[in-house]
Parts: sequence; C-alpha cells; structure tokens
Amino acid sequence: MRVINIESQELANNIAPEYAMRNDKVQIDTEDHLYVFSKHLADLIIEQHLANIIKKATRRSLYIKDLQNFYPSEYSKIVLTRLIYIYLLDNNTINIEGFLNFRANLFFNILKTEVEDAITKRKIEREYNEFIGLLRYFVAVSKPKVIEAHVKIDNDNFFIYDENENDITVSCMLEFSQNICSDDGYKMKNDDLLISSLIFLSPRRIFFSNFSDLKNEQLKKTIQDVFAEKLTYK
Repeated sequence: MRVINIESQELANNIAPEYAMRNDKVQIDTEDHLYVFSKHLADLIIEQHLANIIKKATRRSLYIKDLQNFYPSEYSKIVLTRLIYIYLLDNNTINIEGFLNFRANLFFNILKTEVEDAITKRKIEREYNEFIGLLRYFVAVSKPKVIEAHVKIDNDNFFIYDENENDITVSCMLEFSQNICSDDGYKMKNDDLLISSLIFLSPRRIFFSNFSDLKNEQLKKTIQDVFAEKLTYK
C-alpha cells in the first residue's frame, strides 16, 4: 500500500472519490494507480491554478485578457502528469506550489509556446474583426451601384451580373485597373478582385451560384462576414 501525503483535504476529496481516504492522505494500491492519481492531480492543478500558471508561463499579465478561453493542450497536460508521476515515485509528499516553481520547467516551456500561439491567434482575430467592421461600415454607407449582384463561380473565374442580367464583370474589374498591376509587377488575384468588386458595387442583395466551388476558404468567410444578411445561395 502506497500512501501519498497531500496538503489539502479538500484537494484530496476532489481528486478521485474511488480512492481510499484517510484524513489528508490518499491510499494507492499500485504504481498504475499512482499514474491515474497523477493525472487527476495534474487536471486539478490546472483547473485551480490556471491564471497563475499562465502568468508564470508568459510573465506578461498584459495579455491575460486575451487568454480568457485558453486551456492547456492534452500534450502539455500529459507532460505535467508525467512530471508529477516521476516525482511521486521517489517522494511521499508533494507541495504543489514548490513543485510548480522548481519541478515543472518542462511543462512551463511547452505551455509558454502554447500561450504565445494563443496570444498571436487572438491578435489576428482582433485585427480581422476590426477589418471586417470597417468593410461592413463602408458597404453600409455606400450608395449601391446595382440593386442586385448575381455572381457565378466557374472554376477559378467569376462572373457578375446585375438585376437585369447584364454582365458587369469587366466594368467592375476596370474600376480597379490602376491597382491590378503595380510598379513591382504585382497582379491582383481573382479572389481579391471578387471581394473588391462586391464592395465597390455594395448591392442590396447578392445571389451566388456555385458558392461552394470557391476554393479559397478565407475568401468565403470574408464574403459571408462582410455581406452576411445580403447573401442568397442558388
């Protein structure tokens, strides 16, 4: 019978009710059960100390507000579990704060990368949302050039028709002819031309044929985010 001393009775009671309890001690029958215990303890540590763990991993409290939905990956939790397990193989008592400060460097190194990735992702999302907000405002205040825009997707090409079934694709593209080819030879892609044309037209309604054939998933998301309620799919 292996007995693990832990500091808090509440902590012990929350870890695993199937384990035998004696005051503030958890009785563990085998080393396999020790690993299960280590996993429960790792989950509980993350749950109860997440904010402090994030601060320790980044030392940048400025970004804590950007990590409200952040949670360590399964990989980092496995690493923490393993570190606890290895520690408890040679020790009967674990001080959680001391363990995190002096025995969990590998866990924090991995977590730091995950936190930094989450911060970067949140920054990109915030910038994207601000960009979409500006486009939506521009479309809202612009006078519609056509009432309806009917867009047909054909492989890598697109065609735009007005409400009278007139093909206005070329005329839309000419509006951006000065930007199509710049001094460095950059040529606007069809994807850029499509979203730019729709923004220029600012129609009240947009009808898409073969919308699912658009290969650029980000373009599809941008169109849906900008025009939202104006879109109809045929």
